[in-house]
Amino acid sequence: MRHLLLASLAALLPMLSPAASPRFTDGPVAAWVGGGDTVDPSVQLGWHAGYDVVPSINLQLGYSYHSDSISARDLADLGLPVGSQVDLDLHTLSASSRWYAWTGDLTGVYGVAGVQFMLANEDADEVNRAIVRQNSPIRDFSASVHKEFGFHAGFGIERSLTSNWETFLEYRHVWHEADVDYTLVTVDPQGSRRGVETNGKLPYDYDALRLGINYRF
Repeated sequence: MRHLLLASLAALLPMLSPAASPRFTDGPVAAWVGGGDTVDPSVQLGWHAGYDVVPSINLQLGYSYHSDSISARDLADLGLPVGSQVDLDLHTLSASSRWYAWTGDLTGVYGVAGVQFMLANEDADEVNRAIVRQNSPIRDFSASVHKEFGFHAGFGIERSLTSNWETFLEYRHVWHEADVDYTLVTVDPQGSRRGVETNGKLPYDYDALRLGINYRF
């Protein structure tokens, strides 16, 4: 039994020990976002940093930003006038792990998976302008998207450019859903204002094609 334990530890140690030349990396990332539940997304911009915990695994932390809007269909279900639009500024913090399936002298192929935390800033000015234009019985509207965790997974290829610089191209699919609180203010025939609060779901899955460059320390 002792010999079996020692043999198992000997097999595991190379996987658990730090890389011979561990890398700290960081750099900018740009992503083309689309598909899924997106409406009119902007290019996603961000920054990430990583560290090799073992030769085949790199842990990363990242931040990204892009803009989009809530589906007009979802807003129409609330009884809002045609032309209503809620714009979203989406800030995402992510933690990911890359597993390198193959590495050569200059190139590596990897899979990636992790979690993200999304924060949204909402702008309902277009809704309130549409309310005024169409003399809607609704007098005011606001939306609040809850902060939520989601998941992502994908794959990519990394290429060394020099001893300190590398670039990568990565496909990532994001699974995300958030609760949304809506507040509508209506006026009855007697002129009394009444606030109505309701809530719904904001599914926000999307595909991202990410291109970045890293500096290796």
